[in-house]
Amino acid sequence: MVVDAEAADDDDRTFYTPGEVHLAIEVVSPESEDRDRKTKPFRYAEAGIPHFWRVENNNGSPVVHVYELDPATRAYSLTGIHHDHLTVPVPFVRVTDFDSDGGRGLLLVEAMATAWGTHHDPEAGTAVWFHLPTNETNRTDGPGSLSS
Repeated sequence: MVVDAEAADDDDRTFYTPGEVHLAIEVVSPESEDRDRKTKPFRYAEAGIPHFWRVENNNGSPVVHVYELDPATRAYSLTGIHHDHLTVPVPFVRVTDFDSDGGRGLLLVEAMATAWGTHHDPEAGTAVWFHLPTNETNRTDGPGSLSS
């Protein structure tokens, strides 16, 4: 999930409002196929979350289905299916190599964020927080740079 930096800064929060969420990502597992493919995208779109990615397993390799919200219909439109690498212009530009063994999630975070870290809660697990640049504070270094 990609959320506003201000919302991510509040360690006491246990949820985000739809207006604070820019991207929702679901990783489909056999137990969650129906929810991740049908229920959750419908609810995210209804809430107005502008971007949704669904990650599927294709014979051991990730496939990312990228959707963008049509504000008129409040439904997602498929903008691409990515097999070997992911390049998207919105909500940010980033190319990811799917052949690496791990760390793709934190690779994305590091490339896009102006700051990031982790917070461990013994009961809830580990959460990754990060600050994404806005138009006023665009990051201009590195391969995941953003520009106005």
